[in-house]
Amino acid sequence: MDLFELAILSGFWLYSNIWFLPIACSVLWPRILWQFRIHKRTDGQLLIAMIFDNPTMLDDLKNKRTAGIAIIKIIGRTVTIIIVLAWLLPLIVHIYQLIV
Repeated sequence: MDLFELAILSGFWLYSNIWFLPIACSVLWPRILWQFRIHKRTDGQLLIAMIFDNPTMLDDLKNKRTAGIAIIKIIGRTVTIIIVLAWLLPLIVHIYQLIV
């Protein structure tokens, strides 16, 4: 649903200069990425379990130590780092521009 909303708002943003459209789009991107923190209990975990047709995968993420589970956890943590950096870097750049 968030991806659908983002597509609609981005389309409106192309053809108008309404001030809240870039803000709405910038809020929806982290919401979409947030679902792919697959090392936590989110919709991304359920999606991966459904793709691999493994209903016990959610329990496997907690208990087992296999290469596939390790890769899933690494991807989830990487997405979390990207989300944090995407929020902090513009703030740091803006503060730096104010100082210089």
